[in-house]
Amino acid sequence: MVETNKTIYLDQNILTELRVHKLYTNDLKYIQILKILTSNKYTVVYSRVTLMEIYNIDNDIYIVEHLKALKLLNAIYWDRLFTPNEHDVNVIYENFVKVHEGKFSKNLYASGEGFIKRINGINIGITTKDSFNSMLDEAVNIPFSYLNDKLPILTKLNRYLSKKAVDFTVNYFSSISDELLDFDPVNFREYIKMDTKVKTLEAEQAMFVIIKALCDYDPHFINIFQFNANNIETKIEFFFNFLNWIGYYPDKFQNDTNKKGFHSASMRDAAHAGTAWHFDYIISDDYNFRQKTKACYAFVGSRTKVLSVDEFLLLH
Repeated sequence: MVETNKTIYLDQNILTELRVHKLYTNDLKYIQILKILTSNKYTVVYSRVTLMEIYNIDNDIYIVEHLKALKLLNAIYWDRLFTPNEHDVNVIYENFVKVHEGKFSKNLYASGEGFIKRINGINIGITTKDSFNSMLDEAVNIPFSYLNDKLPILTKLNRYLSKKAVDFTVNYFSSISDELLDFDPVNFREYIKMDTKVKTLEAEQAMFVIIKALCDYDPHFINIFQFNANNIETKIEFFFNFLNWIGYYPDKFQNDTNKKGFHSASMRDAAHAGTAWHFDYIISDDYNFRQKTKACYAFVGSRTKVLSVDEFLLLH
């Protein structure tokens, strides 16, 4: 029987510490973990969320250093939608930037930003559900907009097909859309009357205790916690953000809806958690992130181990 390498997904804070220039001023433990990760025992994996984190760094030198760190780790790019035929991290990143900065992607990103702000309590003039559906509209319209540019003669047909596709997609995601309550985090906690000591819950039990409390308040809440094998990734993201709302090791801005920064970073954390459940380990030195991720994984039955650098080193 052939033994395969254990797979490891790195949170952005770990990748940042593993940059060669950063290692010179780091604690010795990062040198140790670098040696382990570059051994033949593990395969490091990164995703589109990792690339988005790198893209959002406001320093070209640091961007290059992060890409070099991925190359040093022999990291493998993973995408749940397709198997990439390119393995060079620089080429993969260049392709990512090209797509992300395209006009169609920019429209989608703008609508996505609106949705993110809305679910974090910022008034953008439309409901949470409408902002979600608007984001879906943009996503579905991308291929048809592209065809309109290339084959303008088909514009009328594309408009018809686009409307059908949008309607189908919105209906398909209607169960998620209906879950999106139109509250900000502070009002939501007041509405459900959740115990303020929620952070004292053990991560492995947190989701179960919270769900029971919610269902004691209103049995209909059970509907938003249903999931199946086909939507575990998106559900983990939903549960992660839900725990932020509840107040379980929340991001700081969640406690004050006037703090309008860092919303996108919080959503990327949720996406990291949703992606990493496919692998053997996720390593992060963000305690709040680890607690929320552990709670989500315990609820969906994931065997992925959520560890800090120190905890990972103890295994060796």
